[in-house]
Amino acid sequence: LVPTPDGGAGSTGSGSQRAPASASVPAHELQWRQLLNDVVSGGLRVEYAYTRRPSAYGDRHVVMALRFENVGAQALTDIKVAEKPKEVIAFTPINHLAPRATESVTMNVEFTSPSTPVQFHLGHSGRSFKVSIKPSVGELMNPARDMELGEFTVQQRRLSGMHASTIRAPIDPSCDVPAFVAKTIAVHAVAIDKENGVYNFAARCTIRRTLVLVSVEVAGDGGKILVNCDDTVVNTLVTNLLKSTFA
Repeated sequence: LVPTPDGGAGSTGSGSQRAPASASVPAHELQWRQLLNDVVSGGLRVEYAYTRRPSAYGDRHVVMALRFENVGAQALTDIKVAEKPKEVIAFTPINHLAPRATESVTMNVEFTSPSTPVQFHLGHSGRSFKVSIKPSVGELMNPARDMELGEFTVQQRRLSGMHASTIRAPIDPSCDVPAFVAKTIAVHAVAIDKENGVYNFAARCTIRRTLVLVSVEVAGDGGKILVNCDDTVVNTLVTNLLKSTFA
């Protein structure tokens, strides 16, 4: 079963599991993380992933995929979001999940901080379990597809000084820089100059729509990464994320 746009579940023709495609970055592969342990929950294993799909609820929301697996011997019923804050837009409840069956849905979440988890309760069969999703700053981005190089240069100049972070990184000249960056952050490739080893990317954070600019310069002795953002926390998190990516 696969997520459908309305947050419900759909099935693949073969019955196999298929994760939602990443519309913003086609090469992006979903990374599933545990949300609820089946031992704690009485047989329900839950994982979540960032899909990078645009949300029907606006640019401040992130579309999450949830994957439910019944690893127990008894059927599970009424799988739903039992309690939630206003930042969570729940999925349509799953009425029945047979033993060894798997079903996936989508859920929209508005993160209010790049470092504060969103907490809510998942329930099934009359029971309720507290869970939390930790924000991943690279996934809290919308590619700035409307930005061209001229505007990028203007904004980069505006976001200089204390709004800029520069690091050195051991970047191999032969590596696919756009692919590496896109795997880490949901960005738009503004300008790609392979001949001169200069790559420019732009995105807007879902939190307060903060503009994030990334420039990567590759030379024979390594590379340089420049991040421009007027949100200090987001700037630091993005810089560290890219540093680890190219380490």
